[in-house]
Amino acid sequence: MSTLSNRQIKAVRKVHVCEQCNTKIDVGSPAQYHFGIWEGEPFGTYTHMECHAAAHAYAELNDLWFEDYPWFQFMDDSEHNHHAWILQNHPVVADRLNIKREAAE
Repeated sequence: MSTLSNRQIKAVRKVHVCEQCNTKIDVGSPAQYHFGIWEGEPFGTYTHMECHAAAHAYAELNDLWFEDYPWFQFMDDSEHNHHAWILQNHPVVADRLNIKREAAE
């Protein structure tokens, strides 16, 4: 994977779906935009700023880069045990992912 562009958007002009939490990024909300090439095909993704920060922090903490980069909406907690970490460090993202405290303990 090759990321060609990575930028912060102050306010999106149309609704997008966050690639981390799979919820809407509403018009006027800030977002992180990535554009790149994956296996020869161009791609573009949008994420909430909070979701981007959480994924980047989790990747940094666990050395998960490139193919191992954390995409929270696809991760299984039994394999990664990330729910408690998200709840503690990024409660806004936990809420978007519908992670409840009792489920993470």
